[in-house]
Amino acid sequence: AATSRIFEVLFGARVVPSGSAHRGPPEFLLYMRGLTLVLVKGEPPSRRTDSHLAFAVQPSELASLRAKLAELGIEAVEPRQGPPGRALYFIDYDNYLYELNAGPSLSHEGVA
Repeated sequence: AATSRIFEVLFGARVVPSGSAHRGPPEFLLYMRGLTLVLVKGEPPSRRTDSHLAFAVQPSELASLRAKLAELGIEAVEPRQGPPGRALYFIDYDNYLYELNAGPSLSHEGVA
């Protein structure tokens, strides 16, 4: 539930817990930006890796997203390589890595 709060704050996600008919670990459905993300409660990784989930964002959003993460007590860092101001990385409460990418690598332009 704590990680779902991050997406509520960052992207205005609508969070819906899985119903009582659901069998298995608790799930939260997050509806945001035209997609559905399913968070399943489980054991977090014991160590951090470079594996991560990236979200395409507009360059104009990065400053406000960084500020929202700070309000949640989460540090956002820029990548070590590449031009500054194109992406932010953050670790959620369960040790998962996320990227907010405002660069051309996640652009939808030219995609049919």
